[in-house]
Amino acid sequence: MTDGNFPPLVITGASGRIGRLLLAGTRDGALVRTGRQAGTGVDLVWDLEGRAPTLPQGAVILHLAARLSGEGDLVAANLAMVRSVMRAAHASGAARVLLASSAAVYGAQARDGEEDGPTLPVSPYGRAKLTCEAAARAWAGTVPLTVLRIGNVPGADALLGRGRQAGVTLDPVPGSAAGPVRSWIGPLRLAEVIFGLTRRSRTALPLCINIASGPPLAMGDLLSAAGITWQFGPPRPLAVPRVVLCTRRLRAILPQAPVTAADLAAEWQATLARAT
Repeated sequence: MTDGNFPPLVITGASGRIGRLLLAGTRDGALVRTGRQAGTGVDLVWDLEGRAPTLPQGAVILHLAARLSGEGDLVAANLAMVRSVMRAAHASGAARVLLASSAAVYGAQARDGEEDGPTLPVSPYGRAKLTCEAAARAWAGTVPLTVLRIGNVPGADALLGRGRQAGVTLDPVPGSAAGPVRSWIGPLRLAEVIFGLTRRSRTALPLCINIASGPPLAMGDLLSAAGITWQFGPPRPLAVPRVVLCTRRLRAILPQAPVTAADLAAEWQATLARAT
C-alpha cells in the first residue's frame, strides 16, 4: 500500500507477540518498525524512554509496545511509553495515534462491553491499560487519537501458545459447555482493520473502537478447532466467564463477515510459521 490514502505506519512493539502476528498476516508496504535496538526487523531505533527519533511527517503511529512483567512499577513504565509516543506524535504532526488497549478494561460484566459504557477491570493488566488510555486521552485535543480495545488474538494470548506443547486446562463456567467465552480477532483480520483505519486516519474516527470479529466463541471450541486437547479444571471463584465486545462501531466503519472457530484456527495456523 503506497497510495496517497495510506500514510506511513510507524509500529512500536513490532517484535512483540501481536506485532509479529500482525506483520506475518500482511505483505503491505509503507511500514516503519521501531525497536529498542538496531537489528533484523527494525527500521528505526526508538527506546520509548528518552528523546524520540525523527519520525515521518504525517505518519500514523500504532502503539503496540507494552511492558507486562519484570521488576519495578509496570504502570509507570507503560505510562512513560505512552507519553513518549504522544509527544513524538505531536512533534511530527502525526495523522493519528492508534493506541492498542485491551478488552480487559471491561472486566467481568454480564453485558457486552461498549466503548461509552462502564469499565471495570479486574486484573492489573486491565487496570494498567485503562490508566494508559487516560494518559493518551489527555493529548486528544492536540493529537488525533483512536484507542483500540482489542479482543483476544489467537496465538498472542496464553491459550494457543501453551496449547502447542500440551493440553489446556480451562475454567468451568456456568452456561458454557466449552469454558469461558471471549471476543476474538485473527491476525489477518486485525491487519485488515489496522490498515483500514490507517487509510481513514485523516477522517473523523471515533476516540475509542472495540476491535473484534463476531460472534464471540468459547475457548474450548477454538482449541478443538485447532486440534488441541483440553479439559476442565476445578472451579475457580475468580474465573472470568465472559468478556464480549460490542463491535457495532467497528462494523459501521469496516463491515465484516461472521467468523467461526474453524476460521480463527486456520488463520492462526497460517500465520504462526511466518511469525516465528
